[in-house]
Amino acid sequence: MGTIDQPFLAVLAARHAPLRLHGLSQRVLIIDEAHAYDAYMQEEMFRLIEFQAGLGGSTIILSATLPKKTREKLAASFQKGTGGGKFGAV
Repeated sequence: MGTIDQPFLAVLAARHAPLRLHGLSQRVLIIDEAHAYDAYMQEEMFRLIEFQAGLGGSTIILSATLPKKTREKLAASFQKGTGGGKFGAV
């Protein structure tokens, strides 16, 4: 369990990014209050979800008011990370 800042550092050109990604591999990433993220953080979230899927992990995104377009982009990011395979509910 932790805060979103550590997984976000995994997708940036930051120190120990590969180690952070390894720590996320084959895990379940839970992102809460996704509707509250600004445009910059949303782009990081899209990349993080893509990497998470590519590493064999799962992602659960919690939000009360996430717009449909953002939900679709999140699902597409996960699908891209899996190599184009099927993805879960949107």
